[in-house]
Amino acid sequence: MLLALIAHAAAGTLVLHASPDSRVALAHAAAAMDVKADTLSPATFADLAVGKPAVLRGPGRAEACTTATGTTAAVQLGVDRAERAIDYLEFEKALANLQVATTALGCLAEPLDRDLAARALFLLGYTLGQQGDLAAARESFARARSLKPALKWDTNLPPDLEPTFQEASKDLSGAAVQVALTPAPTAGQLYVDGVSMPDAKAPFTLTPGRHLVQVLGLRPTVAWVTVRGGVATVSTRLSNAGTEGGKPPPSVTPPPATTGPAATTTPADKQPTNPLATAPAATKIEAATTEAPAAAAATGTTYTLVLPGLIPVEAVNWAGSPAQRADLGTLLATMLDREETIFVLTETMAYRHVVGTDTWEARKIPASAFGGIGRETIGRSLLYGGAAVAVGGAAMLVEGWIATNSAASAGDAAENFSDYNAAQQDYASASGRYGAGWLVTGGAALMLTGGAGLAYLGAPAVPWGAGFTVGNGW
Repeated sequence: MLLALIAHAAAGTLVLHASPDSRVALAHAAAAMDVKADTLSPATFADLAVGKPAVLRGPGRAEACTTATGTTAAVQLGVDRAERAIDYLEFEKALANLQVATTALGCLAEPLDRDLAARALFLLGYTLGQQGDLAAARESFARARSLKPALKWDTNLPPDLEPTFQEASKDLSGAAVQVALTPAPTAGQLYVDGVSMPDAKAPFTLTPGRHLVQVLGLRPTVAWVTVRGGVATVSTRLSNAGTEGGKPPPSVTPPPATTGPAATTTPADKQPTNPLATAPAATKIEAATTEAPAAAAATGTTYTLVLPGLIPVEAVNWAGSPAQRADLGTLLATMLDREETIFVLTETMAYRHVVGTDTWEARKIPASAFGGIGRETIGRSLLYGGAAVAVGGAAMLVEGWIATNSAASAGDAAENFSDYNAAQQDYASASGRYGAGWLVTGGAALMLTGGAGLAYLGAPAVPWGAGFTVGNGW
């Protein structure tokens, strides 16, 4: 990937493709555009996404999560310990636990528990107020009330900060914002403030405040969307921790939808690194105006958040669809220099595009560019590659299993909160590697099976561009 981008910087025109063989992509682009192949540089969307941060096209900014995956259990643990610390007026200890808990909220790989989140943010506001930081306390109170508008002051606590709590509701006034996700996630994967959005392709609306938008697929993507007076800013929290079948864990039941304002997060400079969690990653979100996560409203301006790592490789096919070409142009404009000329390849067409413009020149790839290659050669390549992948997968399984057991033992033997958190983080990381080892090993098995079939069944040659179904059909 990096080599492709380095070559692009040093060489000439970028060729964006979804072919399993970049040499074939270059040959096709050269033939279609009547240029020399050695003046071209191949890349896929996966290559372009390397090192690219989330980009918000509109007012505000996008901020990637720098902590590991959060869990509801970690949030609950932090809240429980903070409650006990507050009972004994140990506010510094309470603050440490609440910062861990509220940071985990922004990286959850499971549906948000709205009541628990509101309680954590309320206690954070109370603790900050007791330490004299009334501005931060007010912000945290506003975050709690945007998640749970009916939240009232806890009468078990002294009333000295209740006026600040009531004043926080003033921060939640203003125009609402309409939000749509592009590319749209699979149905059942989208959650807004813990509420499932069955139709992931339909826009939803957010009231002023900060809301948690979650796409809980195989690569969970979490974004804090802040709405204040019709202006949306987005802080993205991304995770690689997968959930089976791209669905959220069945043990977590999202709360019923409520109306009213949305959620807010602690400023980035006040958020500690979350020690209870496993790793970050990148879908495109568009934002505009309205109420709680309900149906779309036809008001407001639309903003776009591009998360490069989740753009599918086969998005190059959008060049051939007038309806999707504008979306493709938007993605490219966030990842490449404006006015740069590139070539975009589909199965049979090549498109010359000037980044940041509506210029798309289509040319058919000539039939002479489609040569042939034996299936035996392809099969042997899959066999060799599958064997190498299998070795790597087995190594990941063994290492993950050993590390998981070691972390579990360390957690059982932990004598303080810090050691327990470190052990829990190690356990989550090791479990992820163990699961990844099974996935890699399974992929290797498929490669070996397919390779054996192609290599030893004596099948005839396969023409390039007609014998592959990877990505856009190469």
